[in-house]
Amino acid sequence: MSQDLPPGSPPQPEAPLAEGPSPGRRRDEIGSGSLRRRAARGTVVNSVWLVALSSLSVLKGVIAAALLGASDYGVYGLLTIVFGTLGALGAVGFDDKYINQDHPDQEAAFEIAFTLQTMLCALFGVISLIAIPLFAMLYDEPRILVPGIVLSLTFPLLALHTPIWVFYRRMDF
Repeated sequence: MSQDLPPGSPPQPEAPLAEGPSPGRRRDEIGSGSLRRRAARGTVVNSVWLVALSSLSVLKGVIAAALLGASDYGVYGLLTIVFGTLGALGAVGFDDKYINQDHPDQEAAFEIAFTLQTMLCALFGVISLIAIPLFAMLYDEPRILVPGIVLSLTFPLLALHTPIWVFYRRMDF
């Protein structure tokens, strides 16, 4: 190995003979298969999930258009815009930060991430409870109030998706 180095370079340490699981690694971190195989499996699982979810979304839109009249569909569209925007803002990146972190105490790291996500979801719940009446006044559409307030109450429940992050962090698909 040292023959490939340029003259005058410091000697390189020899590579270990065998790489086995270190005693400090957990069994679920060792897993079966290589990281590449696990990442490929996760990509396939996520792709299938996104295709299925998009198909259901298209089906939902077609069914809603068939069942609702034009004015009712407009109310549905306003609610979709409000909650779609807040939902997109809710994906601020706490999940990505948690998945990428390397904290020595994973339980503490999860508790911090869960707390931040819960606070963000509660904030968006309050924002939506304020925004829905404003949209109702702005568009002169009082029919948006009741469904909007009911949907606003679901924002805090979105924090309950946080435990799924643990499986993404472990690449356990």
